[in-house]
Amino acid sequence: MGEERALPGVDFEVGKKLPFFEDSRFFVGGYHYDASGFEKVSGPKLRLEMRFHDLPIFSSFSQGSRVTLGAEYKEDSVRGSESFGLVQLRIPFGGKVKNKKRNLNSLEKRMMETVKRDDDIITSERQGDTLMPLLNPKTGQVINIVEIIDASTVNVASTVATAGQNSLIIADGSQGSINVGGTTVNTSPGQIIVGGGQLITLQAQKPNGSVIDMSYTPLGQRGSISRTGSGELIYVNNDDDVTIAGVDLAGARPIRINNSQNVDVKNTNILSSAGNRQGAYIHNSSSVNFENVSISNTGRQGLLMTSNSTGTFTNLNVDNSGREGVYLTSNSSSVFNNLSISNTSSEGFEVANSSAIITNANISNTNREGFRIRNGSTVTADNIDISKTGSEAIEVYNSVLNLSNSSIKDIDVNSNRDGIYATNNATLNLDNIVIDNVTSQGIITTNNTTSSINNSTISNVGHQGLYFSGNSNANLNNVDIINAGRQGLYTN
Repeated sequence: MGEERALPGVDFEVGKKLPFFEDSRFFVGGYHYDASGFEKVSGPKLRLEMRFHDLPIFSSFSQGSRVTLGAEYKEDSVRGSESFGLVQLRIPFGGKVKNKKRNLNSLEKRMMETVKRDDDIITSERQGDTLMPLLNPKTGQVINIVEIIDASTVNVASTVATAGQNSLIIADGSQGSINVGGTTVNTSPGQIIVGGGQLITLQAQKPNGSVIDMSYTPLGQRGSISRTGSGELIYVNNDDDVTIAGVDLAGARPIRINNSQNVDVKNTNILSSAGNRQGAYIHNSSSVNFENVSISNTGRQGLLMTSNSTGTFTNLNVDNSGREGVYLTSNSSSVFNNLSISNTSSEGFEVANSSAIITNANISNTNREGFRIRNGSTVTADNIDISKTGSEAIEVYNSVLNLSNSSIKDIDVNSNRDGIYATNNATLNLDNIVIDNVTSQGIITTNNTTSSINNSTISNVGHQGLYFSGNSNANLNNVDIINAGRQGLYTN
């Protein structure tokens, strides 16, 4: 598709009166017109003009007649060269002027002329951006196939599998929920599954070879995909560069990512799983990215990561899980930003022989520990709020916890529960921690645990504020203990 428009610009000339003929002038000038995205129109121009006044042939009935002869030449790279000729006759009507006092001189005649306006409009055309086929931003490959799945699709799993690599699957919920029965939707490398009406970013290539990002919103409504049984609903198995965005998933194990890299799950709700399944299970996979994901009503963990998996999780909400809300094990490593975990039947967040970096988290109403860190793990956390846990707010076993700017409050669901319990060669580095309303110890360490506790307040605890035993070492700086049920500080 093309576009034509009038161009803004400037047209100028300067002239000089010539010494021959009655009234002759020579002009030199130029012009320049330009607009973003259009070809420039600019070049020089020359103009010659001669005027002959008060022609005798018209003197009997008119005064002020004039013949103008002219020629003009201009040239630019867009339109080439152009030449014009001019013959103009001017005859004022109204009869001769009586009692004429004198003839006008040449300057006065010049001042009586009308303003000369440009007699053309400079336009230019451009072709619309001719885009190459859509590209997958992860792979840079062309999206050759676009498939729509909806409630009327006979075999969703087969449709997705046939679309293959670097295809775009639109899950349209306009006709209702998309039920795949007892089958598994197996993805392909580079495949994108997006809900109808959901914004995603694709890429396109211009004719000059440059690649641009392009916002894309498919037609339809957000799709809800469900499955019966306990197998996988969406299975990313040995498939790199997969994207799942803007859909609701329910039943079975909604998402399993296995032996895959660079997988994105965005703006997705995992609404339920089978009684013995996780909401999302990530195994031996790297560079997994969850963004704006909600997981609820799962039979086991909301999120399980195993076997050297790595990922980044932003705005993750886990609620009502049959076991841990989040469980990292077997040398997995992940970063969490803005995490919420609530109503778990077991621990809120458990890390075993793994590592995690956590910023901004809220953990509440867990049946067991809010945090459980064990078996050589390392957790670095900032701005964490833990409340209403059935067991200790935090348990650290043979692991390292670096915790700052955090609060542990209302650990009063059951009796004899601690704020932080560290044991078996654990290391605690705590700074700016508030512990309040705990039924047992604020912090207890045993069995060769090393602690550094700074700028912290422990208040309203049922037993000791700080309890150190079993050859534990502690360095305390600016720690307030207020209203302890027994000793403020106890060492054994």
